[in-house]
Amino acid sequence: MIYRIRQGVMFVAMGMLSGLASAATANAHAGEAQKDTAVMDVSAQEETERVIRALQEAVKRNSSTVTLERGDSSTVQAGDVVQVRFAASLEDGSLLVTNMESVSRDPKRKKAALYRFPEHFEPDELLAGKEEILPGLGEAVLGMKAGEKKQLVIPAEKAFGSYHVKLRSRFPAERRVPLSITMAAEDYVRRFGSFPAAGKEVDLERYFKARIVTVGETEVTLHVLAKDGESFEEPIGVTRLKVDEKELTLSLTPRMGAEFQIHGRSGRIVSVEGGYFTVDFNHPLAGKTIVLEVEAVSLTKAGSLVKEAPSWVESHDQGLAEAKKLERPAVLVLYADWCSFCKRLFAETMEDPRVKNLRDSLVWVKVNSDRETAIKQRYAQEGYPLIVLLRPDGSVAERIDGFRDGAAFSRLLKDFLAARGKVSQGR
Repeated sequence: MIYRIRQGVMFVAMGMLSGLASAATANAHAGEAQKDTAVMDVSAQEETERVIRALQEAVKRNSSTVTLERGDSSTVQAGDVVQVRFAASLEDGSLLVTNMESVSRDPKRKKAALYRFPEHFEPDELLAGKEEILPGLGEAVLGMKAGEKKQLVIPAEKAFGSYHVKLRSRFPAERRVPLSITMAAEDYVRRFGSFPAAGKEVDLERYFKARIVTVGETEVTLHVLAKDGESFEEPIGVTRLKVDEKELTLSLTPRMGAEFQIHGRSGRIVSVEGGYFTVDFNHPLAGKTIVLEVEAVSLTKAGSLVKEAPSWVESHDQGLAEAKKLERPAVLVLYADWCSFCKRLFAETMEDPRVKNLRDSLVWVKVNSDRETAIKQRYAQEGYPLIVLLRPDGSVAERIDGFRDGAAFSRLLKDFLAARGKVSQGR
């Protein structure tokens, strides 16, 4: 239920509370049994207290809107922000992840091979009903109350999915490259970003260079420059070069368990056999049932969160001047119109309730650095988007390259503000 305040909070508050008081009085004199009357009095009192809390929150935010939560305001509902402690384990009890120090450091608690000790132990913040941090965690907190704990089992299909054999692929561990390579001139320009010239050397691959031998009207011929016997150690294994009269042979000795990326997919090397290696692109926990232990530490109702997204200053100098004047740090986003991740940043991340709730702690500045190249050069920007956290004096405190979702970005902002000892949530 939402009340719009036209003539001031106190005027509406008096009207709302008067109506509730009348309802309570009517209940008390309805001639019902004393027990029933007592129950109704308590209900009316709870309703009155609920309205008072909503009004106080509106006054605190200087807002013209009072939002009353439907249902039990003490339980978690979809859209609420919840601080949670949790631990996730396999069915055999092997710990996968936790933000609880007592669980992590328990010598009797077996750790799964995937387990990594976190840098900090503190509750995580999530949006109830939304899949965040772990599958099933956002749903698990629905209906809980602050301080409540529970344990639940999440089947594989609702956790990290079922295991699919078709997501395993084989790759050759050896490949051959001719020492003389001819390519179309336009392909050369597209690949190397410059015009060919005889005698020029280019990086053909990360393992070796090539020298341009001849340049024709439509074709370019290159000679591979590789050292026989040279080897390169990488996360996926060791690559060795063998050179003969006509070709270069690259042989990979794969490292078992190493991460392997190709065509935007990421998997793990799981076997090596007969000149081939197999990569499993299933999630490492695919096919596994997960056991969740959850504690709802604290609850912030959706109705008490700031509804408006940050108000953007679209001038770099004006934004920094405002930050200095207000003595507030600033968020500077350098974006481009064609950048899909930039669009997601503004449409998703900046609309996240946890980010909105920090709007009055910061000055929000965005600049199209694809057009304003001087700003791009000033911050040595290499990709889009670039988020720069600035101190009130305009100096750079932190750079964040690339997209961040609402959960990750709000954590970064809170850590940044906490370091300054100043967080203003709401209005």
